[in-house]
Amino acid sequence: MPTNNLSIRYAHAFYAWAKQQKGYTQVLQDVRTLLALFETSPTFQTFLDNPLDKPNKKVKKLTSALAQNLHPTTLAFLSFLINKKRESHLKEILRQMEARHKVDQHIRTAYLTTARPISDILRKEITQHIQQLTSQDTVELVEKRDPQLLGGYLLQVDDKQLDMSLRTQLENLQKHWEHAGLPNQT
Repeated sequence: MPTNNLSIRYAHAFYAWAKQQKGYTQVLQDVRTLLALFETSPTFQTFLDNPLDKPNKKVKKLTSALAQNLHPTTLAFLSFLINKKRESHLKEILRQMEARHKVDQHIRTAYLTTARPISDILRKEITQHIQQLTSQDTVELVEKRDPQLLGGYLLQVDDKQLDMSLRTQLENLQKHWEHAGLPNQT
């Protein structure tokens, strides 16, 4: 779901309220747990979107399933959303809350895609380089694997992307050959 003003407003309100409560760290962990639940369990979104369940029934089911694992502040917020019939926006609200936390804590997220795993030394060098370029205290490096890159890497920070993959270099070489009128070598 694309970001919308409603999700941003609710996320900022939840963030401010959670910061005032004791157990903010647990609430933030709850946010990450719920986001992981959306990713691993498609039935969670289906449950939230089910129009046949009344809000009070959804709150009871959610509370019985998650009360042991979630902070009371998180449960209260979930109940509030469900009662206001805003549960379809929960995933985006949670994403926006996590993003707000990262901004406040000066955490920058960078996405590194490689064909194979990288060494700890290289990971540390990349992280330090991004910290210097962005003037951020902390860099969260999210690593992905894509064997189709063949080698090299693809690095994305915010809206900037550096493509140093072997696949792209080979494609550029092929385009250069075609532009120069050289025979296709594939």
